[in-house]
Amino acid sequence: MEEKEIKEAMKGAIYTIMAIDEAIKGFGEKGVPEGHLYAVVMSKMALETFQSIINILTKSGRITRANHLLKSV
Repeated sequence: MEEKEIKEAMKGAIYTIMAIDEAIKGFGEKGVPEGHLYAVVMSKMALETFQSIINILTKSGRITRANHLLKSV
């Protein structure tokens, strides 16, 4: 990959993470079951990718995960 392609891939990854974060925020204080959210995006990404995004958002303090329920902080 060339530098330009790498930058575009990184931009795409960041936008995807931001979109998942916004989707979780959109469910409000009740949150969303993790499996339900994955069911919505499963045609667009692998389970491992989704889990990585959830881990990034959890570790960064953007969301919480308790009993497979995702909530925006």
